[in-house]
Amino acid sequence: MRAQASMGGAAAYSADKELEAGPPAALWTVSSQGQVQRTTHAGKTLEPIQVARGIKFMTVAALGNDVWAGGTRGALFHSLDGGTTWNRVSITVEGNAVTETLTDIQLHDPQHLTVTTTSGSKWASDDGGQHWQRKP
Repeated sequence: MRAQASMGGAAAYSADKELEAGPPAALWTVSSQGQVQRTTHAGKTLEPIQVARGIKFMTVAALGNDVWAGGTRGALFHSLDGGTTWNRVSITVEGNAVTETLTDIQLHDPQHLTVTTTSGSKWASDDGGQHWQRKP
């Protein structure tokens, strides 16, 4: 299951990769206040998810239980367990960290993702967020 959402709450998308038995996959979104939310009830109820204090989140992307959330001051967080635990990921290139607000995350597969900042800069990782390069 793949889900991506940007600021604006109702903009959650999903597309089946393959049919799997078990509970329904979560759909993710960000509230207008910058709170990451998820639903397993097709949007009927939204559960706020505590990722990190003091961060206004702008974007979230998920592929199954692999979830990424980005926001102010270059904040990027990753969860491998469907949002139960989160780890901060630094987008750093040649010792310089990205500090701009992240406005979009494109999760192509668990290893390949691209983030976009408020200025339109794009940063890509081919190894699950371990290393980053600026995209032209």
